[in-house]
Amino acid sequence: MGGPPGWGGLTCMANPIVSPGFEVQPPWQLVGAAEIVSAPDAHGGGQYLRLLGRRGVLFESDTGSTCYQIEVPVTPGKLYPKRAWTRGDAFGPTALAVVFSQASVPDEEFFLAAPLGAGWHLWEAGTFIPVDPFVTISYVVPLPVSNGLGWWDVDDVALGLDEDETLMRSTCVDFMNRLKMLLEGIDPNFGKVYVTTKRWPTLVALEEGGAFRITSVGALDDADRIGRDVTRFWWMQPQIDVEPLTNGSAEYRSTVLLTGFYQHEDGDGQVAALNQAAIEILDAINTRTTELTTLNTGDGYLGFLGHRPRMVQPVQPGKLEEPGVQGNVVQLQISFAEEVSYI
Repeated sequence: MGGPPGWGGLTCMANPIVSPGFEVQPPWQLVGAAEIVSAPDAHGGGQYLRLLGRRGVLFESDTGSTCYQIEVPVTPGKLYPKRAWTRGDAFGPTALAVVFSQASVPDEEFFLAAPLGAGWHLWEAGTFIPVDPFVTISYVVPLPVSNGLGWWDVDDVALGLDEDETLMRSTCVDFMNRLKMLLEGIDPNFGKVYVTTKRWPTLVALEEGGAFRITSVGALDDADRIGRDVTRFWWMQPQIDVEPLTNGSAEYRSTVLLTGFYQHEDGDGQVAALNQAAIEILDAINTRTTELTTLNTGDGYLGFLGHRPRMVQPVQPGKLEEPGVQGNVVQLQISFAEEVSYI
C-alpha cells in the first residue's frame, strides 16, 4: 500500500526482525495450530512457520493460527517494505494476514487471500511507516468463514531491506546477471565479474589518502590471472531504496556498485588499463539499447530514469588485505528503477 503525497524520499530501513527464518523459535510466540516445521524444503535454512485454519472438519476443533513477535524496534517516520516468502493450500478456505500493532494507533493488516501458485513465492505486502518506536508483528490465519481446512507456510520474513534481502528480489538479481553477461562480452581481458558478495564477501574501506582497503575477497585462485600473474576481477554490491507513489504503487530504485580491482606491478600499465576498462564499460552501458533492451527485467522496469551510469571517482590505489596484494580500484554506479504495485 502506497503512502500519501509528501512521503517521497524516505529511506528504506534494514530488517529489525529477530530470527526472520524461524530458525530459533524465541522470540516468536505460537498460538492455536501454529508450529515451527523442520524440513529440507524450507525456503531458506532448515525451518519455516506453518499456520493452519480449520472449521467443521470431522471431530477436530475449530481453530486458527497466530505467530507473533513483540517489541520489534523500528524508527518512527521511516519507510519499511513488508515482505515474506509464502506458500499455501490453493483449495483451502483460509487467508493469510500480517498484522502490525502499535500502542498509539489502530492495527494495520494486509491479507493474502489465495496462494500465488505451487512452491514458494515472494509476498510483498506493501509498506509500513511506524508511529511508535516498537511494533508487534503477527502472521495470522484466522478461523475460516466456511467449513474446511487450509494451511499456509511462511519463511524469511522481512520488514525493510538489507544487503542479503536485496538479493532476494528476482528483478535485482536478473539485472545483475544481465549486467554480468554484458560486461564479460565487452572484453575477456577485463577479468571475471562476480554477481554476489556471498561468493566475494567484500568490504571496501577508504583509507586516509585515498587508498582502498579490501578486507575480504575470498580465494585468489578464483580470480583471473593475466599476463605476469596479474589478478583482475569485478564484483557487484546491490542496494535498494523505496519511495511510495501516490497511485498506490512504489518506486524501487536498485543501485549496483560495481568495483574493479587490478593487481599493480611497477611499469605494467595497470592504472591505464583499469581506467580504460571503466570507460569502455560506461560507454557500453550508456546506450538506449542497453538500457531499454539488454538490461530490461520485464514488467515494471523503468530504466535508468535520468540516473545515468557513472564513475564514482577516478582510479584509486587499493590493496587486498589477504594476501597483501597491491593494486588499483575503480568504482562504477549503475541504477535502475521499477514500479511495484501494492494494489
